[in-house]
Amino acid sequence: PSAEIVEGSSVALTCSSDANPAASYTWYKEDGQTPLSKEWWLSFSSIQPSDSGQYYCTAENDLGKRTSESIFIDVKYAPKPPSVSVRPSGEIKEGTSVTLTCSSEANPAATYVWYKINGRTPLSKERQLFFSSIQPSDSGQYYCIAANTVGSRTSEYVSINVKYAPKFVSVMVSPSNEFREGGSLTLTCSSDANPAAQYSWYKKNGQKPLSNEQQLSFSSIQPSDSGEYYCTAQNKVGRKKSEYTSIDVKYAPKPPSVSVSPSGEITEGTAVTLTCSSDANPAATYVWYKKNSQPLSKNPQLIFSSIQSSDSGQYYCRAVNKLGSNTQLQMFFPPDAPKLPSVSVSPSADIVEGSSVTLTCSSDANPAANYTWYKEDEDSPKASGQNFTITDITPEHSGSYSCVAQNNRGHHYSTLQLTASSNSCDVIDPPSYVWYKNGQKIEEETSLRVSVGGDDSSYSLCEFTPQCHYEMSCNIFSSPPDVPKLPSVSGGSVTLTCSSDANPAAQYSWYKKNGQKPLSSEQQLSFSSIQPSDSGEYYCTAQNKVGRKKSEYTSIDVKCGLSLSKHLGTFIGDYLSQTFVKEVPSFNDTLQLSVHSGK
Repeated sequence: PSAEIVEGSSVALTCSSDANPAASYTWYKEDGQTPLSKEWWLSFSSIQPSDSGQYYCTAENDLGKRTSESIFIDVKYAPKPPSVSVRPSGEIKEGTSVTLTCSSEANPAATYVWYKINGRTPLSKERQLFFSSIQPSDSGQYYCIAANTVGSRTSEYVSINVKYAPKFVSVMVSPSNEFREGGSLTLTCSSDANPAAQYSWYKKNGQKPLSNEQQLSFSSIQPSDSGEYYCTAQNKVGRKKSEYTSIDVKYAPKPPSVSVSPSGEITEGTAVTLTCSSDANPAATYVWYKKNSQPLSKNPQLIFSSIQSSDSGQYYCRAVNKLGSNTQLQMFFPPDAPKLPSVSVSPSADIVEGSSVTLTCSSDANPAANYTWYKEDEDSPKASGQNFTITDITPEHSGSYSCVAQNNRGHHYSTLQLTASSNSCDVIDPPSYVWYKNGQKIEEETSLRVSVGGDDSSYSLCEFTPQCHYEMSCNIFSSPPDVPKLPSVSGGSVTLTCSSDANPAAQYSWYKKNGQKPLSSEQQLSFSSIQPSDSGEYYCTAQNKVGRKKSEYTSIDVKCGLSLSKHLGTFIGDYLSQTFVKEVPSFNDTLQLSVHSGK
């Protein structure tokens, strides 16, 4: 016999036998040797599936033992929590086959139903949910329900994440309207991909990527940026390329150029055509003018069917589109090779070592001439352009310089001589000096001792030979040493400030003339207590990563009054006459005035 019993219910098995004397009972399960009970009953207060099986009892007294027939206990129970397995167990790629399997322990055996989260329609009523070629749209969370007559249970969610190569690669352009030169432009690439795509930007026929970002940006777009662009979207599953996106940058006409046909010599009565052309987008329209006259033509070409001498003059054309206009500089007609260039040097005075000079060249020509500068005995040009500037000139810069003016009709050149003099000279004989008092010659020595008490006289020094630049310094010595000092400029504070217009901002350095080492690397050079020895010529330099520029010289001449061993000043010249003492003190004393010379 058997009985269907539901899990958790209470069950009692009883055993009875007709015996005398009364029997004792023992309960066993299947072929078990261990007795379950030695009572005439066997009870289960909450029977479990594990209690299912064959049971029997034995009845025994002194006269014998008998065994009952077996009874089968089949415990019915609802499905246990289902488990879900996914095959294959690794990464799931688009187009592959995938199987989800639901398993649950149940009695009687469970039936299964598959659902996708938030979906009400069953996907399958089988134990397995099968995808023969899984698609990105199949990504999501799935679960199964296991059910029997006793009850039902729902599995945990299982997530299916289908990996796939980029698709639907597209480009968005911002702003989407007309692209004008100098404006900003951003191209954005997007795609549907799992995992997310990495992006690269290319210009048509270009091998190297312009950017490895999702966006390609132009902060100031130029005509050269016009063209067709595309992006690629790539992940570990695959790579996809976008369609081409055309960028057409609009810009105002560039400076026009003019050609003359025929290009050779033009003779009266021949046909001549002037053609104006300009790079513009959209294409330019043209207007031809002759100086001081109304428009001659609104076509790119100005045609003379039979040119006459009266047609000579200055012509120019204007190129126009909706973004702007540009005018060709005046063109002399008919064309001509450069005339003999005019060359000049500035400044035109004596050129001293350390100064700057500019050579200028100009020539009448049509079309306008290009200029190149050469130095004698040197094959390589020194500079190009009408102006050639030499800074911090030295005697080595002296020599003959030629300017060549050239156009497509020919060339011509002119030469100038540049002479830079040195600050030093050779002296064979020492200089001679003459002292004067109130204009009267009194001594021909370098030193002069005078008594100055109450005297309003003035003293002057003249140097006669040799004729050369000297630095002259005068020292005044007073005796006795307790004579009070006269007020003077020495000992005061002086600040020199250097400034320039530069981008990026300049770094500054200060130098004293003929000094190699900088006195300061700050914008200001300060003297808190200036001394006569600080007299001289100073200059500063301004430098950034683009270039370096030097200032003009600034002269500092420190004056001093009467004091012990004071430097009175520095004077330079071929013939010096300098009054050293303007007013003498009102006390009795003896002064020694001496002069020292040096190159």
